[in-house]
This record gives sequence, C-alpha cells and structure tokens, in this order.
Amino acid sequence: MRHSQLIPSETQTLKQSVFKLLDKYHDLEPSAICRQLQVPYRKHGATVANYKTEWKSHFRNGLGSKCPTSQHHVRAFCYVPKSVVRGRAVDVGWIESRNRNRGLIWKDPAFGRVEWFESGRVNVMIRKPQHMGRVKTLLCRAFYETGLIFDSKVLDAFLANVHWKGSDDVFEFPVRLPYRVIDNYTETHGIRIVTGDLSHPNAVEVQWVHPDWLERLELLQHHSIKTIEANSEQISQFSKFLSDLSTPKPPRKDDRMVV
Repeated sequence: MRHSQLIPSETQTLKQSVFKLLDKYHDLEPSAICRQLQVPYRKHGATVANYKTEWKSHFRNGLGSKCPTSQHHVRAFCYVPKSVVRGRAVDVGWIESRNRNRGLIWKDPAFGRVEWFESGRVNVMIRKPQHMGRVKTLLCRAFYETGLIFDSKVLDAFLANVHWKGSDDVFEFPVRLPYRVIDNYTETHGIRIVTGDLSHPNAVEVQWVHPDWLERLELLQHHSIKTIEANSEQISQFSKFLSDLSTPKPPRKDDRMVV
C-alpha cells in the first residue's frame, strides 16, 4: 500500500485515513493501522486506538448499538384467568369482532389494540414506543380499569404471564443491500430475514415470532404443573397407602401361629 494514498495530507487527516482503512479491514489493531499508514506507533498509537473506538460507535457503521433502528408489527400474548367473566366485556367498552371467531376487541388510540378470544387467549398489538411497560398498561386499561379484573392479586398473576409474540426489527446500513429472503428457519425458530426490499432498501429486516409449537408446549407444561399442584395431597395420601401396604406388619401377640 503506497504511503501517498493513506498518510495524512492537506485533504485527508489521520482520522479520515483510519476510518477509510477500517471501512475495508474491520479487525485491524492500532499497531497494524500505523504500519499500513506508515506513521510511528509510539507517537500516534493512542490516537489511532481512540479513532478506532470512535469508528466502532459511528452511526455510519452501525457497530455501536445492537438495538434495531426501528420496529413495527410488535405484538405480545397472554391468557385471561378463568375467573374473568367474558360476557360483561361488551358492557364495559369492548367491541364484538365481525369475524366468525367471535373475538372481542379493545382499542386504545395511544397504546394499541387488544384481541380476546373464547379460548382465553389475548393478543396485544402495541404502538410506539414498544416496551413491556406499555403492554401491561394497555392490559390494565382493558381489564382492570373496566372492572373485568378487580382483584389486584389476580391482576399481578395475569400480567406476570405476558410474553412477546414477535416483531419486525429493522437494522439500517449506509448502503443499499441486495434483495434476499432467508426463510430456512421460519418453522423451527420463527425467524425470517429480509434484506433490500422496497420498504427498507438499505436495511436488514428480522421478522421473528414466538413459534406456535413452543407456545403449545409451554401451555401444556403450565397445565401439568397446575394439575400436579392440585392433586399433590391425593398423591401424597396414595403414596402413604402404598408404603403401608409394602411394610410388613408384626404378628399380634395372641396369634396362635406364633411359636
């Protein structure tokens, strides 16, 4: 690499030279950068190291933060306790869906939308900014403030079981990316990756969803634990009964068979 191409000049500072070199070779150490730029490491090593740290966090490189640039289609889910009376929902502000699934809908212009199905499942679509606090606030408005759930302990248990269902996370880059769809992991892991589409030509869009098979497994595990807890006393009594049967009893003193 020629010295005149990379060393600082009237039109190119040392910082620009370091950034330009790191754009091509991301993993160069400060000592290697100084050798490539033909500058003394003892004099400029600390400065080059600082420039590399700044380059990592620079917004054009997108290496400083792992958070997505934007998110959309963010949703969560949970299950309503069986003690909640669904028939009162329409009277307190819920809307009956026109679909055949006979779902109920709660709309909040500031927070989002809640869908409540006969199976007890609740789908939550949350508006920006999307975080779990706003999801729980929306559920409190839909269930607690309307009086459908009036016990604070029931409400705490209800909100503790809220989980993320999925979202579309967008990670932008300074250049346009080629269009590609990677859906090899959709069924197993619930992940679909799209790059360079018309809506985000310079971004990687990660579309992830909590797989249905994993949700069914978690629900089965939850019901199994509840069943075991409910029948723990009966199981304990039955175990004691079997233990008594297997333990030999000493013969009575008046038994004539005893010699």
